Amino acid sequence: MFVVTLVKDWKPFSKKKEKKISENDASALSPQGDKADIVLPLCLQAYERLVVFLERIRLDSLVKRLNRPEMSVKETERLFIESIRAEFEHNVSQQIYVSDASWEAISTAKEQIIHYIHITASKLSSSENGRLLSQQLLSQPFHEAHDPVKIALDILNNESNKLINRRQR
Repeated sequence: MFVVTLVKDWKPFSKKKEKKISENDASALSPQGDKADIVLPLCLQAYERLVVFLERIRLDSLVKRLNRPEMSVKETERLFIESIRAEFEHNVSQQIYVSDASWEAISTAKEQIIHYIHITASKLSSSENGRLLSQQLLSQPFHEAHDPVKIALDILNNESNKLINRRQR
């Protein structure tokens, strides 16, 4: 009985709180006022961090930073993928500052790169030298029009430019 009462009492409070939050959200995202002066730098910092994330998960960047000649293909694959996932988890909170389209593009880039690493590694013997995996990953890069990192970067750049231009008006 206590649980039912608590839930009944919570609902009206919860609805009022949601309404206040949504009203505040609209004014916080408005380009005028003190709140925008606080939110804009946070948004721009999020865009910067997400650009760094995307640059770090590029295949050439992964290979340069993480390639260990003594590792096998399987170990190299695991290292690359763990690094991508760790970087993503480190930046996951930035999604609250960017549009759904930007976040979707970033998530898609991450998943496509992981998938490409899996596919490439599966074509090699897992015990072969990891350098071979690195060479294979770099030998057939994504076509520029289909490069998931470039697509996500373009979306982030366009969005951040719109945000800056809107603020300058």
